[in-house]
Order: sequence, then structure tokens, then C-alpha cells
Amino acid sequence: MLLLIWWILLFSSYFIYPYWMKILARKKQLSHNYLSYEENDDLPSVAIMMPLHNEEKVLRKKLESIFRSNYDLTKIKVYLGLDNCSDNSLQIVQDFQNKYPDNILYIENERIGKPQMLNLLMQEFSHQEEISIFTDANVFLLKDTLYELVKYFKSEEIGLVDSRFVLSEDIVINEMESDYIGFEQALKYNEGVAWGTMQGPFGGCFAIRTQLYHPIPENFLVDDFFISMAVMLQARDAVTNPKARVIEEVYTNWNDEYQRKKRISVGNYQNLFYFIKKINKPFTKLTVSWFFHKVLRWTLPILFIPVLILSGLEIFVLKEPYCLFAITLSLILGVVVLLYFLQRLNLQNKTIERLSYFIYMNLALVQGFIVYLKGVKSNVWKPTRRE
Repeated sequence: MLLLIWWILLFSSYFIYPYWMKILARKKQLSHNYLSYEENDDLPSVAIMMPLHNEEKVLRKKLESIFRSNYDLTKIKVYLGLDNCSDNSLQIVQDFQNKYPDNILYIENERIGKPQMLNLLMQEFSHQEEISIFTDANVFLLKDTLYELVKYFKSEEIGLVDSRFVLSEDIVINEMESDYIGFEQALKYNEGVAWGTMQGPFGGCFAIRTQLYHPIPENFLVDDFFISMAVMLQARDAVTNPKARVIEEVYTNWNDEYQRKKRISVGNYQNLFYFIKKINKPFTKLTVSWFFHKVLRWTLPILFIPVLILSGLEIFVLKEPYCLFAITLSLILGVVVLLYFLQRLNLQNKTIERLSYFIYMNLALVQGFIVYLKGVKSNVWKPTRRE
């Protein structure tokens, strides 16, 4: 019985809930729900907040993408936080500051990590601009990205707008990861259109109303989810605008990607146990979407082994049917064995690869939970490899 419940909850999170959101969002658009600025309107001022740690390989290209924007430059401020950079990042920043003296300010600090650098930037600079945009150095803007991020803030209900990222053509990434990203982007868009409860922005580029920023707790690893949840708890909507496109360049291998997922998993549990104390009403749109999209996905991998053990006891002690137990074990072990032989024979099977990716993704969650239990001493991280 326990194992059956576990499978039902898993199916609900990955299939029933996404399909439910798709139905609710069908034939709807953001423009149906929210007012929007026109390009020739008096647009709000924006503060672009960007922490930097040794980003010389991509920084010049990133800043160029900002200043090629069709957004009024007199309403753009770029605030850069140099997080103990030991490369040529400072020189690049100073070169652009000389070229755009009214648009760029920066601070230097000892290594404190991205989340705390965001706190420092917001503390130092977020005084006048109405909208704050958080972005990474390896995420490049298109000419209309800033406008598309900002336009729905004409509606007072909007607290956060996420971008839609497109992977660079020469990126090195696992195909299964790309499929999962596409699945997540579609789900988050549907959540925003249907309920205004988009669960976690793409951390590389998103915008919020400056006044809604809540400082990120010390040693937190996943700042983007924290910021978005804090915004929605202030009774504001969070949405994804697929027209606000950005291009991300990340060069990873399997080991890099797994370590990244494990780090994100640690941050997921930090957010889980932080916000579970903040939820007062259990049956709102926000809490329902949080539960099915995030809480179930974060907790079910941890519960799998205890549920499997207890299900085994049910079979031997209570004489429960063992079919589901046998199918579950066979499925997991079979996928692992088949993937091993496929790799040895240099063959491919998308079904096996998708199932193995799912197992690998959930294993990272379990390892992340173990790290969380041991305690997080620092949120300093090593950025993904740049080329």
C-alpha cells in the first residue's frame, strides 16, 4: 500500500499536475490576465544586478548585449558585484564604465558567494529603480529582452517576471537535460498563466519589483527560488514571459552537471524547510502549486528507501501482494543494467536514457539532502565552465 501511494504521488507531480496546469492555461495568454506597457510608453527604470567571479571570458559579451538593448539607456543602471575576482574582470568593468559613466557602478568584495553578493548589491544600490533584474554573466540578452521582462509590470499584481532561455547552438549538454528543461519551462509558463504561481525562475535572468526583494538568508544556495517564493508570499504574481528570450552559454560534462544538481538539491531543502514555516494557509493556489511541483519532487526520493523497506515488511508480515514491489525493483535495476550495456556497446535507446536520467536526477536529490543534514557552512560556489 505504501509503495502504491508513493507511485501515485510521483505520477501526480510529473504527469497529472503538469497536465492540469496545461488544461487551465489552454487558450490563455499573459496579455489576457495583465496590463502591459507599449514600447513607446514611459517605461519604468531598471537596475541590472550582476554578481561576478572571474568572468573575463564572457563579461564583455554580456555587457555588450545589455547596451545593445532597445530599452532607453537613461533608464538602465548596471550594478556589478566583483566577488574577489582575480582575473581581468575589473579591467573590463572599468572599460565599460568609461564608455557608459552614467550607467555602470560596481563594488568589490572578498569572496562571499552569489546570494550574499546579491544582498550586498541590493543594499548598496536598490534605491531608485522600480524594477530589479538579476542576471548571470554567461546569459546574453537580445535587443527586446529588457522590454519583454518589464512590460507586464504595468499590472500591480505582477511581482516577478521570468525569461525564457535558449541554449547556445555550440553548447555541450546532455540531450535528456535539454528535454527536461523544455518540460519545466512549459510547466512554469502554464502555472503563471493559470494561477500566477510560477515555481522558481530561471536563475540566469529574471525581474522583480525592487520593493519586494527579501534578503537571502546566510549560506543559502538557491537564491532564485528563494526570491520568487518571497515575492509570491507578498500576494504578488510570478509569471514567465516566453518572449523575454535570453541565450545561455554553459559548457558541462556529466560530472559537472551532477555536481551542479547536487548543489541545487542542497538549496532546495534549505528553501523547503524555510518556507514550510511561512505557509499559513494550506489550500491556496500558491501552496498547491508549490506542493505538487516542488515539495513532492524534493521529498519522494528521500522517502523511497524507507517506503521500499516498509513495503517489504508488508509483504512478509501482512502477506500483501508483491507484484508492485517486484516491478519497482526490476524497473530500477533493469534500467541501470541496460544503460551500462548500451554504453559499452555504443548504442542508444531514448527510453532507457530518459529513465536513467530520471534516476540520476533523483539520486542527486538524495545526496543533496545528506549534505543539507550535515549543515551548509558556505554558499560560495564555483561557476560553470566558460569558453
